[in-house]
Amino acid sequence: MDTTDVMQGASSTPKPRALPDAWVERLFQRMEDRYGSMWADRYGAFPRARVMQTWAEDLGDLTREELVRGVDACRTRKFPPTLPEFRELCRPEVLPEDAFLEAVEQMRRRVDGLDNWTSAAVFWAAVAMGNDLMAHPYAVVKGRWARELDKAQRGVDSGMLSNTVPQRMVALPSPGAETVTAEDAQRRAAELKRRIAGLAESMAMPT
Repeated sequence: MDTTDVMQGASSTPKPRALPDAWVERLFQRMEDRYGSMWADRYGAFPRARVMQTWAEDLGDLTREELVRGVDACRTRKFPPTLPEFRELCRPEVLPEDAFLEAVEQMRRRVDGLDNWTSAAVFWAAVAMGNDLMAHPYAVVKGRWARELDKAQRGVDSGMLSNTVPQRMVALPSPGAETVTAEDAQRRAAELKRRIAGLAESMAMPT
């Protein structure tokens, strides 16, 4: 089974701030398969349903991509992770300077729709910086950047900001600024509908 399938198969709407039961069940099955008796030794003394509920609640703010990152990281770990350790594998600590360099590079790539972000918080911090992100070196804006990054991360954690990066929407030309054929207009409308549908899907939990 591919690791991207680990979080598939949820059939019910998750409780607020908690992972769907099916996601956690698949996660625990993967851990049990990998670690065998070591997993049982760590958690076997506790009611499985209670432990799963705690994991579901404490990991509820993570995206599927982050969870898959944590599962993948366990491939090379000799010992099963605790819940806090697994969270850190899913969402590694981001150093402000590294995040700033990522933001500058990905905002440049976003012009062509080629951006690829490691964290939604980095994206929202970049948005908050506005033009200053590109206008100044890190040494000049590092204090403000650290504050914006922290604010963005807290916004993502609390649900005030989306934990997925929205797709870039291509602006339509001003009326009268460009003449297009009927075929071009239909193609652009179809592309816009596809992007909107993709954005809606990316911001929804998989079922």
